Amino acid sequence: CFHTSPRLGVSPPRSHARDAGAGEALGMGLVNEIDELRVYRVIQTCQLRNAPNVSEGSRIKDAPDFTVGDLFAVCHVKPSALEGSDNGPYLSLSNAYGWLFERKHNSAMSVRMPLERGLFAYKVSNKGVGLALRAHPTNRDEPELKFGYSHGLSAEETALGQVLYPHDHVVWGDARVTFEGVTYVRVQGTTGWLFSRRGENNVLVECVDADEVKRLSNPNGVGENQLALVDVRSDAIAIAGNAPGYAVHVPNEVVPEMLPLRDLRAMAKRHGLRESFFNQTSWVVSFVKDLGAGETGRVDVYYTTGTIGVTLRHHRELVRTQGFYPRCGIREVELLFKNPRDANVRGGYKRRRQHDGPFGNGNAVRTMGVYVENSSDTYADDEEMKLRGELRGLDGAMDDLRKQRESLVSLLRETEGSSRRGALLRMRRENEMREAAAKELAVQSKGSRWTIVNAMRDSHPALVQSLEANFTNVEHVALTERAFFVSRANGRCLFRGIHPDRAEEYFIGSIGSSGNTVPYYAMASDGRHFARHCSGASSWNGGDDDERFSELCADPNRAVARVAFGDPGSWFIVFENGRWEAKGVPDRMVDFVHANGSSPTEVSLGEDDTYFVRMTNGEFDFSLPRSCATVCRELANKGHALKNVALSPTNTTFGWLIRYE
Repeated sequence: CFHTSPRLGVSPPRSHARDAGAGEALGMGLVNEIDELRVYRVIQTCQLRNAPNVSEGSRIKDAPDFTVGDLFAVCHVKPSALEGSDNGPYLSLSNAYGWLFERKHNSAMSVRMPLERGLFAYKVSNKGVGLALRAHPTNRDEPELKFGYSHGLSAEETALGQVLYPHDHVVWGDARVTFEGVTYVRVQGTTGWLFSRRGENNVLVECVDADEVKRLSNPNGVGENQLALVDVRSDAIAIAGNAPGYAVHVPNEVVPEMLPLRDLRAMAKRHGLRESFFNQTSWVVSFVKDLGAGETGRVDVYYTTGTIGVTLRHHRELVRTQGFYPRCGIREVELLFKNPRDANVRGGYKRRRQHDGPFGNGNAVRTMGVYVENSSDTYADDEEMKLRGELRGLDGAMDDLRKQRESLVSLLRETEGSSRRGALLRMRRENEMREAAAKELAVQSKGSRWTIVNAMRDSHPALVQSLEANFTNVEHVALTERAFFVSRANGRCLFRGIHPDRAEEYFIGSIGSSGNTVPYYAMASDGRHFARHCSGASSWNGGDDDERFSELCADPNRAVARVAFGDPGSWFIVFENGRWEAKGVPDRMVDFVHANGSSPTEVSLGEDDTYFVRMTNGEFDFSLPRSCATVCRELANKGHALKNVALSPTNTTFGWLIRYE
């Protein structure tokens, strides 16, 4: 599921990061190597190196350039090995892809960005597509910047190693940085990044607890017990660099919250604690819990370090005592909020006496695992030995934390990966259903575009003018060499060349009537016709010698849906139930309809065995005049779907109209 670099775990530091950071803040330059997550912004275009130097010979071939404004994530910072060098520090990319640098020949190439640490919940909002993890804080699509990329991999191979988060999936981030209105979030347990915006679209939306939203901005905008979704917003960060002509200003890094305040407050509310004190300067928040029998307990949470202090009167004790629990996580907070007297929380100790500690009475030396004679007297107050003992203990604690982190990350991968795979399957099924529905809609569509043979612009100018004015609601078009008929979805119709008595009987009375059926008319040049009034009543004339046509139209058990007339004397009837019957039509047309297996939905007949037929499954077949067939093939080759071809039963070469989507 996750693909991470070997630097995913916490490794023992090569130096005391606090001292190195202090040196940088004082403008002294980086002296020791640092292992920590940082984000930099490029202020001069630079290229990746395969080693920590600025030599052109170390450039990685075919690697993408990092251009002005690009952000990149770093896991290791290394100073130049040459004293007084104008190059470096060198920056190892967090995806182990190569090295960049802050300065090259005393010219600034990149500047550090303010990074916020904590635990943040976001929801993917990219319907039908999801959001792919990036190796760096970017929304660019180059394969080299995708999560899981390695040297020599093709775009297809990179795609196989990508991590995709589906639409509506909740992801958790442990760091974020904002630049030019876009927030980039590092996904917890990985070295990959997601982004909040692409163009004008918000593709990642932060999930904010309702109480926090109420406290910060909108007291009346969010209900009590709901999770609010808000767009990611942050103050813009000014572009600054230390190239000639630029002022250097790197904002201080946001103080990381080992225990996020919003989670603490939500958890305290759930366990019946009330907030009694908050000091943003000393980074402490206090809660009070009623323990019953008039007793209360106070829980002080130092949320940047994870230390928790509990003040209460324990059993069999007459005075209140204070206990401390260092390096606590969310699980320990949950236990202490639920029961401040819980003895099963790891790491707890009571406030010690002045001379009773790990660094008193020579314990620092013993902690280091060595023995010096009379060490209790000689080294008890030795500040250096105390610090060395602290450092050794810190190294051991970091080793334990690294192992614990590896175990947690492994468990997180399994849990989150299973959830994400299920969501991806659901998204794919939804996409398939959406595509099937769109395909069905396209098949059922009557077509919103049309083209016509030029000769009809002269023979039927009123028809062309009507279609050019509005074609969106046209339901049916019928035409002959001298007449035409157009019906619309609103029940209105336009016609020319139809016998006046017939037109008045069938259609003039239907205009503006309250019937539910769209008027329909099919006709031939010899007087044959079929008409359906908007009330549903029908009338027809199949010719003097064609009793079968009249029988079919008069059958009360079969309602006529479509009729096509051809010359000489041919016809094709389609019924509402999908059945059909024909006379005198080409054998090829009949064979196609039989072989298709579905029902005809549109039919047209012309002279010299010309025809067009489309089935309910979208397939069609035709034998048309050369000019009409050429246009149909061109449209099909361009990806358009042919919906119908209205043909004049006589002089078909100069009487046709194509409808397509």
